Amino acid sequence: MSQDVLQRAEDEQYQHPTLRCDLVMKGGITSGITYPEAVCEIAKTYKVRNVGGTSAGAMAAAAAAAAEVGRTVPGAGYERLAQLPTRLSANAPVGKNSVMFNLFQPAKATLPLFRILTAGLRGKGSPVKLAWFVGGAILVGAPFGALVGSALGLATLILSIVALAAGNASGVAIAALWFGVVVGFLLAVVGAFAGAATSLALRGLKAMPGNRFGICSGFAPGDPAPAGTPGAEDLQVGPDGRLMPKPLTTWLADELDAMAGKNTGEPLTLKDLAEEGVNLRMFTTNLTDGTPYTIPFRNRTFFFSPDDFRELFPPRVVDWMMSEAVVPKPRDTDDERAAFEAMRALGHVPFPDPENVPVVVMARLSLSFPGLLSAVPLWAMRLKDPDDETSGLIPQACWFSDGGIASNFPIHFFDGPLPRWPTFGINLGPKEDLSDVQCENVWAPKSNDAGISTRWTEIDGVIGFGHAIMDTMQNWMDNAQTRVPGYRDRIVVIKHSRKEGGMNLNMDPKAIERFSERGRCAGEFLVNRFANDPSKNEDDQLSWSNHRWLRYRSVMPLTEQLLIDLIRAYEWPPEPSTQQPYAALVGAEDAASYGWTPPAQRERAVELTGLALELARNWGHLGDPINTTLPDVDLGLTPVKDEWDEDHPFKAGAPRPRPVLRIMRDF
Repeated sequence: MSQDVLQRAEDEQYQHPTLRCDLVMKGGITSGITYPEAVCEIAKTYKVRNVGGTSAGAMAAAAAAAAEVGRTVPGAGYERLAQLPTRLSANAPVGKNSVMFNLFQPAKATLPLFRILTAGLRGKGSPVKLAWFVGGAILVGAPFGALVGSALGLATLILSIVALAAGNASGVAIAALWFGVVVGFLLAVVGAFAGAATSLALRGLKAMPGNRFGICSGFAPGDPAPAGTPGAEDLQVGPDGRLMPKPLTTWLADELDAMAGKNTGEPLTLKDLAEEGVNLRMFTTNLTDGTPYTIPFRNRTFFFSPDDFRELFPPRVVDWMMSEAVVPKPRDTDDERAAFEAMRALGHVPFPDPENVPVVVMARLSLSFPGLLSAVPLWAMRLKDPDDETSGLIPQACWFSDGGIASNFPIHFFDGPLPRWPTFGINLGPKEDLSDVQCENVWAPKSNDAGISTRWTEIDGVIGFGHAIMDTMQNWMDNAQTRVPGYRDRIVVIKHSRKEGGMNLNMDPKAIERFSERGRCAGEFLVNRFANDPSKNEDDQLSWSNHRWLRYRSVMPLTEQLLIDLIRAYEWPPEPSTQQPYAALVGAEDAASYGWTPPAQRERAVELTGLALELARNWGHLGDPINTTLPDVDLGLTPVKDEWDEDHPFKAGAPRPRPVLRIMRDF
């Protein structure tokens, strides 16, 4: 069979998916190399409707969304996405490193720091090699600092050698001089490293803020490589007229357009995705207000500096954002109009409406791994004095960094009370004793009782203790959520060693091939489970029907408790007794704020509140007057009852661990 026939068969399998799914992927820097094969395997059966992730997972989500848009375009879509691991692992047409390694290009001022980072990668796994490579990078990075630091030791060494060479000493004096030689040598070596390290640290403290707190900005000026140039899709022409590898953001912007089959020069936007029924969502972290944000932004108005963005994104992307900048609307308040004018005076431009946001900008906001990639600055207006609403507004720079700082695996994206179609989660997990059979390095629970057990972290020494603290701060919510019923059965874990993924920018082609194959296995596992009933996976007791049943059994006790809590609080007499009960508040025509706008709204609200209360009363034996002598809070001193009773028909036998309903800010 010819190569053309095989290629056509490969392309055809993506053309007619019969089912729908959502997809969420975990962050992990270069671990994202495993996702293309997983997504492509899923795309053979499912059309991706909602897709999201964080950090490298956000980059993979952007690629999946673009591939969905270009699904039927020859040479684009999933056909192109499937080629990414091979392309990224190949030696770059320019230079000696892989295409993936060359995506990370340091600024001139941060080059010594990048060399130390890559030296650490070269020596990984061997303490001797690690010390040799990192030590060499430190000395090369700051030779003057090394010379200054070693001055005292060199002076001692030289003077001792000169005195010995003179031959005037004897006995104890000779021993002392030899001791001076040894001490001088050690002082010179230690001083050289200390001086070089101190010099690099001081330079880093100055260089990192200047490069927006990252070693690599993700962008470098350049023009498209001439047509016909070998590997042109991964190259650009630099300011000096020579070919150079594309940096991360330029490469990603061009690749997303190519996967979507978009060749107009305009960047791929959320509107392009929406026209194909695709919804893209990511996490980023606003370090300035210490809060995670879901992007696209929905509840805040941000501004950007074109000068800043031209150092982070290709010109065509910045030009598009400027042309689609939000303009003041008639319904805007005086404060909002004042904010627009104040920002314009500073040369800042309003962030586009969600539909006009380039996908590459979303991905870059989420993919800003601290220290490695520059943070992205946006601007907002804030109160001069947060405690004084009349203090006036002033501009505030907001530094957006990696979404994984707050949530590295937002598996809750796209969830509703009951699923209409599955939301697949692809997680990553460390493991050293990997099997040579790559599909054996993929794990998921295969029964309703599996996957509940806690994953313990062995803490060995101070460094391990500190690492456990950081991991808990970052991942506690994600770790807990992945064990909830109705969540754990739709998550597959791709295992990897310390030499794979993460900060390993220099993975060799064989390692990338193995990692990618695990991704294919993960996608195949999910399809076998959820597209078939029963599952086609060996010894797998779970399925799409089982998942839907679990979600129903999990959500109904929550609904039950919500109704019980609603009627109990609604009919509880207010304290102090001079205050109005809830019924009077709901029916009032003169609320101080957030009041009913037309009378019909109030009337409808009263009607529907009554219906909800009637449902609550009929749920169990809740029609009797509220007994205010009963404990008014759950003291948490007794275990949750698991026996059936008429007032709590859904609680008995509900899946564990049990979820809870919480009112939280929409991020």
